[in-house]
This record gives sequence, C-alpha cells and structure tokens, in this order.
Amino acid sequence: DLLKGIESSYLSMAVKVRNPLGEYYLPDYKEDNISDELRLSIENVAISGSKLTVVDGPVFLTLPLDSMPDPYRGSYEKLIKERSPHLDRLGGIVKRISKSFKLYNGGKEWLKTMGKVVKAPDDVIVMKYLKPRENTPVFVERFLDMDKYWVYLNTGRGAVRVEAGKPDLLCSLLSLVKSDIGPRGIPLFIERADKMAKRLSSSTFLTAFAEALKQGMIPDYDSWETFYLAGV
Repeated sequence: DLLKGIESSYLSMAVKVRNPLGEYYLPDYKEDNISDELRLSIENVAISGSKLTVVDGPVFLTLPLDSMPDPYRGSYEKLIKERSPHLDRLGGIVKRISKSFKLYNGGKEWLKTMGKVVKAPDDVIVMKYLKPRENTPVFVERFLDMDKYWVYLNTGRGAVRVEAGKPDLLCSLLSLVKSDIGPRGIPLFIERADKMAKRLSSSTFLTAFAEALKQGMIPDYDSWETFYLAGV
C-alpha cells in the first residue's frame, strides 16, 4: 500500500518504486541493486535525450549476468541494452579501478611489450608502466553484442579508464581528459558534475523521505543516518 501510495502521488515523478522489469521494490530487494538500477535508469534517460554524453562511469557495465539470479539479471541486461542505440555518441570516465583486472585479463600482449607480466589491478599496472599523461593502446571489449573502446591514462596522481562507443569519440575524449586533469588526478568536468549530482540527490532524498514518513513509513537505523547526512 505504501508503494502504491507513492506511485499515485506527485512523488512518482522523482521516486521509483518499480525495477526496470516493472516489479515493485519490496523489502527483500537488495539495496545495492536498487541504487545501481536507479543510477543507470537516470543515466539512460539523459543519454537518450542528448547529442553527446560523457557518464561518470563505464559506457556500459560488463557483469557476470549468468551467475546472477532474477530479477537482478533481467534488470541489468535491460538497462545495459538500452544504451545500444546511443553508443556512437557516448563516452565514460571510470575512476574506481583498484579492483579491475582488465589489463591483466585482456591486455597481456601489451604487457609483454612493457616487461614482465604481473598479476595486479589496473591502477597498479598503469602507474608502474606509464608516465604521467601517457595512455595505453586502445582496447575493444564486446558484451551483449555491443562494443566499447577504452584506454587507461596515467593522470599523474592516479589512473582513470576513458571509454567510448566509437574509436573517433574515444580519441577526442582522451584529449579533453588530458587537458582537464585536476589536482586530485580526476578530470575537472567530472568533479563538477559529481558535486552537482550529490546536491540534487540529497534534495530529492530529503523530499521523498519526508513524504514517506507522512505515509506511515518506519525507517530503520541506516535510513535515518542517511537522512541526517543528506541534510548536512
């Protein structure tokens, strides 16, 4: 009844109560999956209505879908495939690469040219073998019949992965990133967008939380903590 009440109110414009497959987000639905699905859904709306988009993250996720139970597998697959028509105008900047092994798993031939092949996360390899502002060769990755192109870049204070749905767009985006690296080793245009997104997310959460309380929701401890942090 609570979810139906939110769905029929003005909050339905900002609060999603169903997953991409049309099923309600019930209490046993994993919170991490809800966050991922909401983020991807919002990004997909922006991508579909833009001439050119650079997302704070990968062009599309490459996940072990076969090992996922439903409805999570179906939701992720649907959201990923929604990007297929827009790949020619879609780029991405991946900052969190400390647990990624793309270079070790798919770039061994390049690693051999650089020296001994060492099994290590991508950021460690990039910082070891590349000088600041240097990048790896272009790699292509295929998933769900979709291709994306990417390189790793040593930003001087770390490493990022620059992705695009087309090789020519990747070259243009890489040049932009190299010219816009901030003190933290992250492109400044990504940092600005990240700060703005956090403010908008906090405002939306506070509004939705207050309305849910009116509708009889009983928050748990973690929800209250998130509420207080959002209001800081």
